Amino acid sequence: MRLINTETLQFESFADSERPPYTILSHRWGKGEHDEISFEDMKISRAARPAYKSAGYNKLEGFCALTRRLGRGFAWMDTCCIDKTNSTELSEAINSMYRWYLEATTCVAYLQDVDSSIGDTASLEQSVWFTRGWTLQELIAPREVLFYDREWTKIGTKDALLDRLSGITGIPQRILSGAAEPSSCSVAQRMSWAAHRSTERVEDRAYSLMGLFDVSLPMIYGEREKAFLKLQQAIIENSDDESVFTWSLSDTEHPKGYSGLFAPSPNSFSGCGSIIKTTGSLGFQRKNVGLSMSLMTFPYSMNTYYAFLNCTAGEPLANKCAIFLVKLPSQGQYARARNAHGKSVVLMQVPPEGWNFLRREILVRQDPAEAPSNVAYGFWLRTLEPPGHSDCDMTVLSRSQESALDRIQLAPGSCHTAGVVFLRSKKQSSSNWSQLRWMKFGFDQDFNPVCLIANAEVRPHGMNLGLREDRFYAAVDSGPESPAHHALFSNTWMQAKVRAPAQLGHGWADGASLYTFSPGGTDKDWMQVKVVGLNVQIDMRLLPDYSALAGEQKGLQAHLPASNAPEIWVVDITEIGKHSPKWERIQYQCNYWTLCAVSPLFAMLGCGCCVEEFKQQRRAGL
Repeated sequence: MRLINTETLQFESFADSERPPYTILSHRWGKGEHDEISFEDMKISRAARPAYKSAGYNKLEGFCALTRRLGRGFAWMDTCCIDKTNSTELSEAINSMYRWYLEATTCVAYLQDVDSSIGDTASLEQSVWFTRGWTLQELIAPREVLFYDREWTKIGTKDALLDRLSGITGIPQRILSGAAEPSSCSVAQRMSWAAHRSTERVEDRAYSLMGLFDVSLPMIYGEREKAFLKLQQAIIENSDDESVFTWSLSDTEHPKGYSGLFAPSPNSFSGCGSIIKTTGSLGFQRKNVGLSMSLMTFPYSMNTYYAFLNCTAGEPLANKCAIFLVKLPSQGQYARARNAHGKSVVLMQVPPEGWNFLRREILVRQDPAEAPSNVAYGFWLRTLEPPGHSDCDMTVLSRSQESALDRIQLAPGSCHTAGVVFLRSKKQSSSNWSQLRWMKFGFDQDFNPVCLIANAEVRPHGMNLGLREDRFYAAVDSGPESPAHHALFSNTWMQAKVRAPAQLGHGWADGASLYTFSPGGTDKDWMQVKVVGLNVQIDMRLLPDYSALAGEQKGLQAHLPASNAPEIWVVDITEIGKHSPKWERIQYQCNYWTLCAVSPLFAMLGCGCCVEEFKQQRRAGL
């Protein structure tokens, strides 16, 4: 290690085993030509230095004079004790910096923008020293830190200023005092200490944190934000701390609303100061396309899950941090996302372990190459013409109170049961038409659409499916928070297929049949089942929602290309052998050609949209 002799102001080098006690300087670098003294400047004779580098030399002299008064013979100063023209030496120094500050007898924090003579007690809090990236480790690592103002007048010690320093930096007093190691804090909490700090070079935001996380990185200036990505990857190689994923997606850095698992910068951890690591992590596995890990998940919205991390933000520990993971079109791949309220991390109670609370193997791409599928969280009941429908009244109740009459939808945060259709006979006896009375629609834990058809008062094998006329109308008349509504929209009917798949499989068993539409293979967007005993045919297709294009034109917003329209599960329930209605392509095309007659610009838009619509029809097999 190269040290400065405080008497001669010349360099002396020492092996680690022979290194004498030394004082180390923490300060904010100046930006002018003569603000700092460099390694090259130290080669100039001592007599010539003041004229060559006056401001930097004055700081060096003041620091060495103070070190002598403290009874130390050697000092270290980062501006001149490292040969920055030697890349090997520079890399070794940066990787060793935290240890050098840790092993120093005393650290002197020189606050050049503080003047204690004016008696301004707020000047310490306003010092730029607390906003710099490198000074974070220079505050935490040394056991003794002495603060001095611009005139080398003592402000106080770290121990004496403990309460103020903790308030300024957000670092717990136990860490600043040395009573606890930084490693006792979660990764997210340590990252939060750097969230509002900056460095001259983008890469240094990562390099200045290596010591705090006890990792080493090769110095590659020019890689910019990739340095922080590599820092996080290095952290998880020797840690199972899942709090590293509790950062928040911002609108500016993630305008598309989805991302990989690693944060783009320390800024993303600004709200993580209270995150606590808990036990239970199964670790991580890096793959060539992303990061694989095992997480407990719970459905949130269409193709989006709560993914519970083994960390919390305080008591009670039963609450855990959950992030949102959205499925990508590629099989088994996910991306981080925000919920309907713009949040990317929430604190919530872990659901009881069961059918819809499952552990999943998650593969998250750091840079998702494709956008998540845009699928509406519900069903479009395009055709409801079961046999005998003309002899009954039909009532549809959706989980979402804002649904249109022909749609049954779930609000984000709800799960599984989307809506109920009740067919009430107008006649004294229903024996002369189909026994079909109830239809329930929802999604299973993998967001596959599920459909239940049943007769009146059905309780197959003693299971209560919640299908009673009085309860249904009680739910219709009451609000969504009523007990009747909750009972009607319980998910026990879906769990029935798990407990008794043979009895509630395809067909008409005990007055109830349950169908799960599991897309796969060539028919992934369309499935059809036939209930021969009821003469009922159920078609479900995943198709773009063109409903905004029907009827009156409502401005250009209603005539966006089909690629911008969400997809939705379209349901057609008809007699067996009756074809499901097709899309009215002629009417759809005419809507665009009406616009095409107005402007050549719209003509181009119309042509593109018709091509897109044709592609969608081909994909749906229409």
